Amino acid sequence: MKVRYIIALFIAAFLVQSCGSSFLEDAKVQRDLFKEYFYKTEDDAKLAVNAMYSPLHWYGLFKRHRYLLGYMAGDCIPTSGAGQVQAYHEFKFGPSDNELVAEAWTTCYAGIGRANLVLERVPEIPFEDEKIQQRYLAEAHFMRAFYYFNLVRMYGDVPLYTRSYSGDLDDPLLVPERTDASVIYDLIEEDLLKAKGILPAEYPTADIGRPTSGAATGYLGKVFLFRKKYAEAVKEFKEIKDGLHGMYDLVPFDQIWGVANNNNKESIFEIQYLAGFGTPWPNGDNTAASKSNWVATAVSPGSGSFANALPSEEVNDFFNMYPEENQLRRYYTIARSGDVWQSWNPIREDPTAEVVISEDEVIGAQWNARTKDKPYGYFSGIRKFAEGPDDRRGFNQCPNNYAPMRYADVLLMLAEAENELNGPTALAYESINMVRSRAQVDPIPAGLGKDEFFEKVVVERRLELTFEWHRFFDLVRWMDHPNRPEIGKAENMPGFVVGRNEVLPIPQNEIQTNPNLKQNNY
Repeated sequence: MKVRYIIALFIAAFLVQSCGSSFLEDAKVQRDLFKEYFYKTEDDAKLAVNAMYSPLHWYGLFKRHRYLLGYMAGDCIPTSGAGQVQAYHEFKFGPSDNELVAEAWTTCYAGIGRANLVLERVPEIPFEDEKIQQRYLAEAHFMRAFYYFNLVRMYGDVPLYTRSYSGDLDDPLLVPERTDASVIYDLIEEDLLKAKGILPAEYPTADIGRPTSGAATGYLGKVFLFRKKYAEAVKEFKEIKDGLHGMYDLVPFDQIWGVANNNNKESIFEIQYLAGFGTPWPNGDNTAASKSNWVATAVSPGSGSFANALPSEEVNDFFNMYPEENQLRRYYTIARSGDVWQSWNPIREDPTAEVVISEDEVIGAQWNARTKDKPYGYFSGIRKFAEGPDDRRGFNQCPNNYAPMRYADVLLMLAEAENELNGPTALAYESINMVRSRAQVDPIPAGLGKDEFFEKVVVERRLELTFEWHRFFDLVRWMDHPNRPEIGKAENMPGFVVGRNEVLPIPQNEIQTNPNLKQNNY
């Protein structure tokens, strides 16, 4: 069964740890029942493993929350249709005034809880092929690390769970304290190292979407980069570049996104989506929940979508600074008047207005009227991985995958880590110039100093990865870099307050139900 078709209705959801949740009183009874009737067969193990992936499609992560980081970073701005997510622009949110602050927390812990259950129970199940059992455990190590990496970057110090709640009222997991982020990162590294040594480099078609050894290696390198362990980061990224975990490659820039390009050679790890299933709004695990890419529909400027986010004036100005050498990346990142986008050929000067062709032919508005909310003197919309005018498959039913890590990202992180370790060596130049060559632009100038090269990396990451929701985390991790260029300063994010907005607030309901949790500076 393909991972993208998994509907995780797994009973283990009842055991997911979320501080202070009311179901904990019955958890010991549930646990004993599950141990008696479940976790007995290989099929049970597969269901448990598959359940770990379902939270990726919940509101708190890639179904909805991830693009809010674009508001925070200043790459996009909300329109009149953005509703309850308006507060993310200029950091106006607090611990209790926006449901998605809480959603990100509970979604990550749901995934962590399910991974812990796999690691506890699957070793007890007899397998005909021990390699399958070991692969399942490696998937669990990867997914636990993946959820914790998202959690610790969003909230800082967080409670650490490496087992399921026992059901006993004196179990410290009932009301846990926050664990220092460095300890969380240690566990993430440990999990990824275990996963890397066991996961395969590739899967048969039926299992595409599960993490590979390349994904574990890429995320291990990224964790090292975030921790400024540059030598270790270079080693991991170079393994991917050297083909030790499969042959990744840069595909043409116009062939990265869209359903026809899902799971291409550039994808290191990819969230799988499916159209035509479920209804648009339900969250969590139920038969009504859609497995489509809600964000792609939300940000699309098309008349049948939401246009809840538009490119900010600042990000438009940034791309205008590179009008010739980066036209290709601007074109497939930001849609503007005069562009060609499928049947929008070209996008008219006022794409939201009806055009009378003749007495019998009237072309209706092509773009959502919300694109007029923030005029810059021209129309502009998010194009990258959004639905185009010819791709509609029903309301909120976009099947375009989202890759939280792709090969171009790895190459740019390799260039950055190598420069921090050894200066702008041949390896650093080669890595960044591979990305630029694919974008059909000239190599960066030879003979740069370390600080000048770092600035090139900062600029290149923005040109390459805008609207892929990495920039907020990049800006925060660069805050203590001694030679940040102006474009790499977190303080320039609209509304950002140093000492406060590096992380999200801990959800207020978690604080209220757990006296041992301390709030961030909100």
